[in-house]
This record gives sequence, C-alpha cells and structure tokens, in this order.
Amino acid sequence: MSAPRITLTPLVGSAINEMILELMALSGDRRRAEMAHSLESGRSPQSEIMITALRGVIVRTTA
Repeated sequence: MSAPRITLTPLVGSAINEMILELMALSGDRRRAEMAHSLESGRSPQSEIMITALRGVIVRTTA
C-alpha cells in the first residue's frame, strides 16, 4: 500500500495571505497544532518561507 500523495502548488502572494488569514482564524491551540504539523511534515524552501511569515504574524498578533 502506498502512502497518500499531496500535490504541492506554488504559493504566491494571495495564496500565502489566504493561508495566513485561515490560520489566524483558528483558536490558539489549533493554531499551534497546525504550526507543529507544518514543521513536522518536511521542509522545503516554500514551507520555510511560509512558516517564517506565519511566526511573524502570530508574534505580532499575540504580543
């Protein structure tokens, strides 16, 4: 049995913004779980950029 495949699409401007807005709409615990999942699921340059941007948004909104 093969593992499920996830199709990755390039994240650009509005797609990243939409992902950030969706993530910020989640409760704190759920948001942390989503971030942990992103970090564990493998790191590509694209995911590194997204995670860095999300961390910045979270730090600014929770400060």
